[in-house]
Amino acid sequence: MFKEKHKLVLLLAFLGLFAVTSTSSAAVDLIDGWQIKPKTITNRQIKNKSIGARQIKNNSIRLAQLHTSAVRQLQGKRGARGPAGPAGQDGSAGATGATGAIGATGSEGPMGPTGPAGGSTGPTGDTGPAGEAGPTGPAGADGATGVTGPAGENGAPGATGPTGATGATGPGSDLDGLEYGVIKTWIERGGGEPELLGTLWTSNVPDDGNNAAQATADSVVLDVSAGDVIYSTAAVRTAEATGTYSANAGGSIYAEDQSGNLLAADVTPENPGEQRTVHVPGYGLLSPGPFDDDPTIVSITIPAGPSNAPVKVSGFAQFFDFQDLPD
Repeated sequence: MFKEKHKLVLLLAFLGLFAVTSTSSAAVDLIDGWQIKPKTITNRQIKNKSIGARQIKNNSIRLAQLHTSAVRQLQGKRGARGPAGPAGQDGSAGATGATGAIGATGSEGPMGPTGPAGGSTGPTGDTGPAGEAGPTGPAGADGATGVTGPAGENGAPGATGPTGATGATGPGSDLDGLEYGVIKTWIERGGGEPELLGTLWTSNVPDDGNNAAQATADSVVLDVSAGDVIYSTAAVRTAEATGTYSANAGGSIYAEDQSGNLLAADVTPENPGEQRTVHVPGYGLLSPGPFDDDPTIVSITIPAGPSNAPVKVSGFAQFFDFQDLPD
């Protein structure tokens, strides 16, 4: 403690002397830095701004001889950090280091693709001797039936068998005679004479008064015009009794133009007690009847429209024998 106070008295005496001598024109020589023991002057021994550059001989006092607090007092506050300087040049490459130890073996990688096939197959060797025949295996299932072959030629006809006995007489065989229904269709063009368009025949007319013989037809009539009349007359050709009333007949008729449009149609009118039929005459089997003036069963008149045009005419007729009923 005594030593510290002693140093302080010496420093104050020194600084006071230094201040007097620095302001005097007849100042003595400045104290050299080598005459100050390091770290003996602190900021407490320096009066604020009492020592400046004029009082310190160049390089006579070094920072190492000042206490840290005195250095900070002289240096002042630290300024703001300056900008970073440019990057220096890369230094020269250092010497290559020693080779390190070999690392552990890595895991096995995946298998690579199959390489190309080897060389060509060598020649086939000689066939060896045949071995002994093995035992016969079990019989297989029957195969499917084959396609039927072509038919052979017909054999010689066999002998005719004996004639069978005559059968019993059938019903109605006591009603003898044949009777055919005949229909003739005519056209009167513009009120002229009738022209025959066609004739139809039926099978034998039954004599039971209930079943009918029937005939149908379709035909094309040429050069038909409006006002033309087409009609059908009927009769029977018979091996039985002839006369003005031998059977009953009825039917229908219709006409169409080339486009299938209906032009006219007719049906035998209702006859009380005899359905839609009229009485027709009977002629011999070789007669050309009926004629154009025999009873008409159907008749149509072509309406306005066609002029010398083709017309399709269709119709049917039925014949009944109400006169020859069995007893």
